[in-house]
Amino acid sequence: MSAAESRQPTLLDVFRNANFVKLWFGLFVSFLGDRVGQIGLVAILSATATAAAGADHTTMITFWSVLPYVLIGPFAGAVVDRYDRRKLMIVTDICRGIIYAALPFVFTMSVTPAALYGVAFIVGCGTCLFQPARSAFLPEIVPPEHLLRANSVTSTMGTLTILLGTVVGGVLTASLARESVFLSAITPWLGPIRMEPGLATAFLLDASTYFFSMLMLLWIRMPPIESVVVHARWRELKRSGSFLRNVADGLAYLRCHRVPALCVLLTTLFFFVGGSVFTVINRIVFTRLAGVDPDHPASRETTMYLGYAFGCLGLGMFTGGIITGRVALRLPVRWVLAVMFTLSALFLGLLAVTTGKSQVYIVLATVGAAAGGVVVLLDTALQRSVPDEMRGRVFALNNLVLNSALLVALVVCTACLHNGWLGTTGIVGAAAAFAGAGTLTAIAGFPAGLSVHGMREDPPHSAEHPPQPAE
Repeated sequence: MSAAESRQPTLLDVFRNANFVKLWFGLFVSFLGDRVGQIGLVAILSATATAAAGADHTTMITFWSVLPYVLIGPFAGAVVDRYDRRKLMIVTDICRGIIYAALPFVFTMSVTPAALYGVAFIVGCGTCLFQPARSAFLPEIVPPEHLLRANSVTSTMGTLTILLGTVVGGVLTASLARESVFLSAITPWLGPIRMEPGLATAFLLDASTYFFSMLMLLWIRMPPIESVVVHARWRELKRSGSFLRNVADGLAYLRCHRVPALCVLLTTLFFFVGGSVFTVINRIVFTRLAGVDPDHPASRETTMYLGYAFGCLGLGMFTGGIITGRVALRLPVRWVLAVMFTLSALFLGLLAVTTGKSQVYIVLATVGAAAGGVVVLLDTALQRSVPDEMRGRVFALNNLVLNSALLVALVVCTACLHNGWLGTTGIVGAAAAFAGAGTLTAIAGFPAGLSVHGMREDPPHSAEHPPQPAE
C-alpha cells in the first residue's frame, strides 16, 4: 500500500467535498434552530405561569420531544430504508419549518400547555425521522475512506451546536421579550400575529433555520436514486426481521455476555439519573437562579438563565468526553467508571447546597464533565464488546431502554416536585445515591484489568458453539 493510499484523510480533504459542506452547513443551522424552538415553547408557557409551574412545563416539553424516540424511533429505520433519504429529510425540514412559522399566527400567549406539548411531540416525530435519515445518507455523498472523519466532524458539530443553541436560544428569547427599537421596527412587518412580537420573531427565525437546511439539501448534486436500490434495501429490511425480533435477539445476546450487559445497565442507570437531574435543574433555574419563589410568577429572564445553565452542563460534558477519549480508554474500565460515578455523586451533592449563580454554573460544568466521561466510556465499551453482526440489535435495545428510563425519570420527578412528595434536595440526593450504585456496579461487574482498548469483538457464534458469558 502506498503512502498516499494509507494516509488518513484530513479535515480539508473532507471539506473539499461540496455535497458534504452543504449538508454540514445546513445541519449546523438547523441544529441551532432545534434549541431555539424548544426554548421558545418554554418561554410561552412560563410567561403566564408560576416559577414552579414553569419548571414543570420545561420538563414536560422535553418529555414530549423525547417520547417519539420511544414510540416511533424503533421503526424509523424501516421508513428511512424504504424511501429516498434526501427527500425524506427535505420533507421533515419543510414540515417542522411550517409548524414553527405558523405558531405566531395560531397561538396566543394564553395557549394551553397541552397544545404546545402536541407541537413538541409532532416536531419530535420529524426529528426522529430526520436523524437516522441523515446518518444513512452520509455514506451516499462521502467516499468510504472519508466516512470516519466525516462522522466525527458531524458528531462534534452536533454537540457544539446543541451547546451553543441552548445558550443562544435562552439569551435570544429573553432579549426579544424586552421592548426595543428593533422590535418596534419589525412589528408592522410581522402581520396579524397573536403573540408577543419578540417570541413571534424567535419562532420565525427558528422556522427559517429549517428552510435553510431544506435549501442546502436541495442544492446537493447527486444522481437520482434508482428504484432497484430502494427495493433492495426493503428486501434486506424484511429479511432482518421486525424490530421486536431484533430486540429479542439483543436480549438473548446480553443474557450471555456480561460486559455489554453491564454497559447497557449502567447506561440506563445513567439516563435515569440524568432525567432526575434535568428536572431539578429546571426547578433551580426558575427559582434559585431567577430569584423567584416557587408560587410567584416566573421571571421573563428565566430562559436566559436556562440557556446559561444547560450551556455550562453541555460544555462540561463535551470537555469530559474529550478528556476521557484521550486518556481513559486504556485504563481499567471498572476503576475509571467508579471514579466518574463517584465524582458525579459528589458534584450532585454540591448542587443541592449551592446558592450563588456562578457557583451553580461551575457545579453544573463539573457534573457535566463527569457525566460526559461516563457516556463516552460506556458507548465505546459497548461498541467494542459487541460483534458487528449483533451491533444493530444490541444498540436498538439500548436506545429503547435508555430513552424509556429518561422519560420515566422526567415523569416521576416532576410528579414528586409538583405534589410535594420530594423536594429538589431529596431528588438530588436520590440521584447521587443512584450514581453511587453505579460505582458499586462497575467495581463488582467488570473484570479486573479490562480496558476499552483491551476489549475484542466476540467471534460469530453457531448453534454448535453457543455464546459464553464474557469474562
